[in-house]
Amino acid sequence: FIHGIEREEDKDIKKSMVRALANLGERAPPEAVVALINRVARDQDEDVKEAAVEALSKLVERASPEAAPNVAKFLIAHLFRPEVQADAKLKDMIAGGLRKMKVPALGGTYIELLGHPVVSIRRFAIELLGDFGEHAPPEAATALADAFKAQEAEVREEAAKALRKVFRFADKTAPLLAHDVAERLGVTPQEVEQWVETIMNKDASDADRLKA
Repeated sequence: FIHGIEREEDKDIKKSMVRALANLGERAPPEAVVALINRVARDQDEDVKEAAVEALSKLVERASPEAAPNVAKFLIAHLFRPEVQADAKLKDMIAGGLRKMKVPALGGTYIELLGHPVVSIRRFAIELLGDFGEHAPPEAATALADAFKAQEAEVREEAAKALRKVFRFADKTAPLLAHDVAERLGVTPQEVEQWVETIMNKDASDADRLKA
């Protein structure tokens, strides 16, 4: 059925198939996400593309906690394909869908992606991890500290923004996070706390100041 969605040429049948797949909700396999992305990216018919985007949005919204990590990996991996980046509606739907997914298990998925060789994927994973805010897993701060040591300035800047968000919601655990981040960066907890306080109300373009 999933392969049929990608190969079918009849317009009405294509629309019926993508809608039927969307109705599976959390019962749909993660691979269904890829099939719908391919249908949107390759199809020339706007009605079919619209139906596939709507179906994809439903699948992302209804992804079960068990399926969410794989769904997120598929979405991120395909988000930066040239044909997806060229389709504003599809690109915005994927990015927006990922930002709405707050399943706890996704924290580990995003941390895993911080080691991805593609810079754009690493940056987006960092952004998503920071968006968890108060729900970020305990290891998020140290993972972001490691990302803060990246060679690419844009990755360091995104890591600084994400760390700021994690600390903003940390409250009582902030001193412990500062200690863990300090160990990762080779500075004192006091320096970390002072740096976080500084960037709370500043642009994260000051990100390299702590490293200096």
